[in-house]
Amino acid sequence: MSPPESYNPSNLDPEQFFGMPHPQGFKPTPLLGIMLETNGFDGTQVADPVPTGGIYYDPKGNPYTLDMNVITRCPLNILRGYMNLAPEQSAPLVTIDPTRTRVSPAEIDSFMLTLRGQFAMAIPAIANVDPRNAEIVIEPSYFYVSGLGYAHGFTEQVDNTHFKIHLSVFDVDRYKNVSNWQDVMVDEALNFYVYSTGNSGLAH
Repeated sequence: MSPPESYNPSNLDPEQFFGMPHPQGFKPTPLLGIMLETNGFDGTQVADPVPTGGIYYDPKGNPYTLDMNVITRCPLNILRGYMNLAPEQSAPLVTIDPTRTRVSPAEIDSFMLTLRGQFAMAIPAIANVDPRNAEIVIEPSYFYVSGLGYAHGFTEQVDNTHFKIHLSVFDVDRYKNVSNWQDVMVDEALNFYVYSTGNSGLAH
């Protein structure tokens, strides 16, 4: 991971909204006891700063606006696509609100359970994976992963059964696509669950 001083507007990190991370130490989520480092992005240290349609700046300092509407994603069909299977027409959806930049530990719990249930429809062994085998770190925006470059999500293996998931709280890429921690969590939870069941070839 990159040191905090490497965050700057030139690599599209919107620190003008978030400021620097404020480490809180890992604390268990209320339901599952997943160890979570919010870095203050649960509202305890950093305010929720992103208005719908807020003004943003490209690397040259030119302002532009984003329409951050609620989107839906289909975790089951994302995984089925990686498995080269046809999509399920009646597969459940999850709702992503890009303006949600305040992390809720309780929502981390519910989302990890929801995603496990949906991914298990494609790989039944996922239903037996303990979400507490993941530690989750909330990052202020894009971060640098050695050997991979900048990313807004990354899942690293800690030991044979434990993983650390890094989630960007909010970012805007060079194509003006918006992601928040909920959106990134769909992809990184997928990586965690497939790694945990020996299906690393399905990770993306």
